[in-house]
Parts: sequence; C-alpha cells; structure tokens
Amino acid sequence: MAHAVEFSECEIEIASMAEDLRASLRVSFREAPDADHPVTILRSDQEGYVLVEWELVGKLARHFCGEWCLCLYLESIGPAAELKLPDNCIRIKMDPCRNEPYRYTFRIPPGAVDPGECGTLYLVAVTLGSFDLCGDPGHIFGYCRGPSLMFYPGGPHEDVVVN
Repeated sequence: MAHAVEFSECEIEIASMAEDLRASLRVSFREAPDADHPVTILRSDQEGYVLVEWELVGKLARHFCGEWCLCLYLESIGPAAELKLPDNCIRIKMDPCRNEPYRYTFRIPPGAVDPGECGTLYLVAVTLGSFDLCGDPGHIFGYCRGPSLMFYPGGPHEDVVVN
C-alpha cells in the first residue's frame, strides 16, 4: 500500500487586484422617475422619487457576491413625524458579472408626508450596505446625505406657470 506524501514546499500567488477597486453612490430627488432635473420642493399631494445609482468597479468587483442593502431615510426638521415608507430598506442581489451601475427608485406616494400648515423640511439620507452569501455584514458600507427637501400643502389651486 502506497503512502500519500505531502509536498514539503508550496507557494500560492494572489494577483494584486484590489488597488483599482472603487465604489460610487449617487442620489437625487425627482418629481417623476424620468424627470431631467432634481427638485428640493414638492407638493405633498404629488408623488416623489428618490433615484439611487451605485457601482462597484475594478478587477476584484467580479468576486463580490451576496446582497446590497439600500435604505432611504427622511428625518423631519421640527415637530413633524419621521417618514417611514413600507419599503424604505430593500435587499438587491449582487451580480458580479454586471457591467453597468445598479439603480433603484424609491417612490414616495402622494399624501405620505403631512406637510403641516406651512410646509415641512426633511433631511434626506440613503445608506448602502453589503451582506455576504452567509448573510453576515460584508465589506462595503456607505451613505449619501442629500439636500433638505421641503413638502408643502397641496390644494385646489392650479400650479402657477410663469412665462
């Protein structure tokens, strides 16, 4: 019977890949998901959209598996309630073969915000986290703090158009 013989000298090489790993995160608030420009003031009886785009690029990016965790927070300045949407945190499966940015749009439905009598100002923030395939926290976490966002009362009047 032959005995297995272990090699006495072994080497392993790991390619230098992490030096070009970069992540980016961009957020904007819009009156419509396909609107050309962001806004910071919105009638409370209109829909609002928070568009989030993020990307992980570099040689090592193809080895990241698991899930992204994306959350939206709107914190009032003053006595108004914090805005908590039913889906303010979502998980999105990572795709290591993806060659384009990830995109997600949070929808703020009409009437979700009580603007009070004279309008309410909110601080807007988005967090991005990662979880590995085992469900444990990953290695990428970040956030964006946006501009303040004002919701004002809607009413029976027509929008004023200035020429």
